[in-house]
Amino acid sequence: MVDTVKQNDGTFDHDPLNISKKRMEYFMRSIPIEDRIKLLDSIIRKTKDKDSYDYSAYKTALKKEKTAKDAENKAEKVKEKQLRYDDIMRVDLPKATTNQEKIKLCKEALNLVNYKDWGRAKKFTAKIEIYNTLLPIYSAEGMKKEFDDAVYIRNSYVNAWENTVEYAKLKNYPKTRY
Repeated sequence: MVDTVKQNDGTFDHDPLNISKKRMEYFMRSIPIEDRIKLLDSIIRKTKDKDSYDYSAYKTALKKEKTAKDAENKAEKVKEKQLRYDDIMRVDLPKATTNQEKIKLCKEALNLVNYKDWGRAKKFTAKIEIYNTLLPIYSAEGMKKEFDDAVYIRNSYVNAWENTVEYAKLKNYPKTRY
């Protein structure tokens, strides 16, 4: 219906865009938020009398709803990644039979460490442990370049962990945090 209306000045058809906005506000909550925002933008664009028909409050409410929905989706994805890391480290990696499968799982775990709710030192420790797992696999597979790269990256994480621990000691953080 909004597409068929060229302009809304309130003189024809009893303000069809305003009626559409009210329908959307009260009856169309099942429509995805992005589609509702697009529809409201179309209504705003076609509205001629901006003083009589001010949709800014509803648009603000829709934007808040979208922000809350996005935050909820992001938190859900982070939780899924945290659970996936735990599954890899507890179940998948010990069950892996081939070295290629172990390499693939270790690389996936390296990417997922950053999503854990840990401090910097613990994240560095986890990455160091993963690289300690990767190094013998690379040497067994004869992957010289990957082995050298892994040693370099592992050493950089060791240095970063040492720096973090030293900084924590300087700041007098409790021992449990590092």
